[in-house]
Amino acid sequence: MASVDREAIQTLIKEMDHLLSLRQGFVSEYRAWRANAVERVAAATDEETAKEFERQGPRDTPINRQHRVHNYRQTLVAQIRFLNQILEENP
Repeated sequence: MASVDREAIQTLIKEMDHLLSLRQGFVSEYRAWRANAVERVAAATDEETAKEFERQGPRDTPINRQHRVHNYRQTLVAQIRFLNQILEENP
């Protein structure tokens, strides 16, 4: 990885923390945020890291709405962990 835009990654992490704090409207906010999140990660790091970012989280098929929301939240937690690891590896 050539260079990392730390500020952009920290902004993404703050947005993800905000999403996790939502109770009402989480699904619509998450879907809107997710629409361009991978491109933003690619711009802040590189394409390979963006692909790995996208692979984070559970891969099982949700059986109902509650399970889908749970999977979205688990994905966000895994992606935050992944981005924090990138920040630690690139001081």
